[in-house]
Amino acid sequence: MLLHNHGTLAVGKTCAEAFLRIYFLERACTMQVRTRMLGDISMDHPTAPDVIEKNAALANHGMSELAEKLVWPALIRKLDRIDPGFRA
Repeated sequence: MLLHNHGTLAVGKTCAEAFLRIYFLERACTMQVRTRMLGDISMDHPTAPDVIEKNAALANHGMSELAEKLVWPALIRKLDRIDPGFRA
């Protein structure tokens, strides 16, 4: 969700899933802004329907597993290295 004058917002079943959703949303917004800076915005290139379906399926079913098993553990390890006292 994009909140006017506030930024982005995402929810998930877990903190890991919400983080991954917000990460992908922020990356998509950054890509769109950078693409628009390349030049003529009147040349719109629509996304193929099969790409949209594939990403929707990933967001609906694969996001939780990806977040819980791959992304979140790596982020916790990184946080442990940066500040081990965060768990206190």
